[in-house]
Amino acid sequence: SSDLAHMPPYLGAVEHDPLSEGELEAIRAIQRSVLRSESLPEDVAGSLRVSRFLRGRLGDTASAEEMFKEMVTWWQTETRFSIEKARAPVLGLSLEDFQSYWAAMPERRYLPTAFLGRSHNGNIVAWYKVGKWDVEGVTRDLGEHAMLRHEVLKMEYVQWLFNDLYKKERRVPYLFVLMDLEDANLNLVQGKARPKIMELAKSLSHVYLDAVEVTLVINAPWFFRVGYTMFSAMMTDRQKSKMQVFGSIDNKADRERLHATISRDLLPRQCG
Repeated sequence: SSDLAHMPPYLGAVEHDPLSEGELEAIRAIQRSVLRSESLPEDVAGSLRVSRFLRGRLGDTASAEEMFKEMVTWWQTETRFSIEKARAPVLGLSLEDFQSYWAAMPERRYLPTAFLGRSHNGNIVAWYKVGKWDVEGVTRDLGEHAMLRHEVLKMEYVQWLFNDLYKKERRVPYLFVLMDLEDANLNLVQGKARPKIMELAKSLSHVYLDAVEVTLVINAPWFFRVGYTMFSAMMTDRQKSKMQVFGSIDNKADRERLHATISRDLLPRQCG
């Protein structure tokens, strides 16, 4: 569209700038306090990872330190599966090779998700077809903790990739999430799937804090839009900037903003 150049992209209230000297000083103090003499992978406990807690808590070092400590404790003591073993096969993969690995996983038929590439400003674009997720099926067929392990593997790779990209590009990358709720029904918010999804969202949003710049929810059913309207009244401006909710993406201006954010060549057909 001739108007495309004038449409603002979807951006969240995050900072892409390299870590400042002041931030690095605070980060080193947090690392000394939490890690002491422990050695953990750079993508787990290095400067960029700690900065997500610091920036996510708007510079509140005490809160950032507490959350970072909780993440490190969880990473070291998780007993339901080995995080190190789960992530080992994917560390070092390009985004394209990871998507191939991801697409072949047995969870894919229950939890359709894809990594589409990178947005115009360098973020990692993920498409979550949550409306078609079969949470009960993946739990029944692949095990009680299959969904959690699967999501942890994904986020561990994403954190590794963030760290790799930051070293090469000196720009802090984030996820841009397209959450497609087509075919979602009340089972997502009322059925047996609800506690699984709520537990997952709550626990992982804490340990992978500030990983997402924007989540764009499309094909949102009425009950989701009503719930979001109520919930958003309690959100901070920073939190509100990180989510946009649409019943559809048919509006011309909305689609052009999406195309100003992500090349239409990367997008699923219904968003192109």
